[in-house]
Amino acid sequence: RLLLDVHNREWTALRFQPRHWYEHEGHLILNAESFDEKQGRITNRRAIIAPDGSRRETGFTLRIYAPSEMMKMLERAGLEWERTYGGWDASQYTALSRGMMVVARKPRVPQ
Repeated sequence: RLLLDVHNREWTALRFQPRHWYEHEGHLILNAESFDEKQGRITNRRAIIAPDGSRRETGFTLRIYAPSEMMKMLERAGLEWERTYGGWDASQYTALSRGMMVVARKPRVPQ
């Protein structure tokens, strides 16, 4: 079996914030993001400010898939979709689920 734990594209689109920040281990993390709904991509520019005031900048792009895209990728990889959950608690997947956990498997071989 294969378990994929990915972002829920619908949840992300509903709650997207272009700018947000948080603290982590004394560092201030500043994020400026854009979300291209057509491409399903979040582009992030991140500034990390250390406790001593030094600053480092980085960035990344994150591809977020719709459920239908995930099913097509599984099929192309020769896998069968088994179930989609909304989280580690095995809750039902909906557009309001924060995550999308997809369970797939190799096709069953007839005996």
